[in-house]
Amino acid sequence: MKRMFLIALMVVLANGLVFNGFVKTASAAPTKLLFASFTSDKSFMSDGIKAFAKDLEDKSQGRVKAEFSWACALGKIPEYYDLTARGVCDVGFANPVQCAKDIFQMASISTLPFTFPTATIHTKAIWELYKKGYLDKAMDDEKVKTLFIAGDKGSILLTYKKPVKTLADAKGLKLHCVPGMHMTLAEVMGAVPVDMAGAEVYMALQTGTIDGHFKGYAPLPNFKWCEVTKYVTEPQMGSVFFAVFINRNTYNKLPKDIQGIIDEMAQDPKYGLIAAKQMDDLSEAGKQCLLKHGVQFLEWEPSALEELGKGLVPLWNKWIADREAKGLPARKTLDEFYALQANMGVKIPAIGYKPTGR
Repeated sequence: MKRMFLIALMVVLANGLVFNGFVKTASAAPTKLLFASFTSDKSFMSDGIKAFAKDLEDKSQGRVKAEFSWACALGKIPEYYDLTARGVCDVGFANPVQCAKDIFQMASISTLPFTFPTATIHTKAIWELYKKGYLDKAMDDEKVKTLFIAGDKGSILLTYKKPVKTLADAKGLKLHCVPGMHMTLAEVMGAVPVDMAGAEVYMALQTGTIDGHFKGYAPLPNFKWCEVTKYVTEPQMGSVFFAVFINRNTYNKLPKDIQGIIDEMAQDPKYGLIAAKQMDDLSEAGKQCLLKHGVQFLEWEPSALEELGKGLVPLWNKWIADREAKGLPARKTLDEFYALQANMGVKIPAIGYKPTGR
């Protein structure tokens, strides 16, 4: 009798635990996703990445947990698209232009001489292009799925000894340029483009090896470039946008309802705008650093901008021709990007390019 009573009691208790959802075998362990970035956990895009990860955890009621890898722990900056596509990380932060030039053709649109007053404006415009299907199909294919994107603010001209407002002012100056559009810009200005590592710029400015460089405001305090800058010439020209991808196989293995949560989140511009605000805040800190060091802020004279624009026409034409030869709607995409910024109140959306009829 005693034995039968104990067996009956165990059955009752077990049924009670099952009924109340407390049997450990019934609750699966959370799925862990590795979020990886080449930036630190306090640098541009980190706020957007962390917000996406937290919301995914909350919306999935803890069934998905995020782990993080920061500061190039998995590889070099250009490798992060490939690391994500191969599944080394589940979610990765990448610069499409820098990581896979043969795959991403339209992504380089932001590197052209568009003027972006803020990272937020850039992000809103590039997000609309993406939603309308103008960007590369590789952003959503069998390898990766885009979770969100955000644009940088662009680069101004910083000089150490000589103010620049006209092309005559710029003639002969030695300017540090990252290979790409700024090299062409320097040549059109009559300056001499110089390619060197970012770590060498401070000393090069001090010693007169270079006279200035093109950079955004955000990195200035970290590199102490505020100390070797006397003049800044606006507007900012040319930038990049960044993307956060999820590995397609990782996504496909998730339960359907979790996929649905991710799909819904990936349609929300919120995360890109969080990242853009972080960039704008970092840029403002950089600007305050310059003000603290007594830097003088200048603008290109209208005639100089017009002359620069004429000199940059071949750059725009080549970008269009190279992509339209591959069947891509390059001119239509440029016109849409220009119009999106104009509609947001940007007075001069681009230097050297205007859509027909404007």
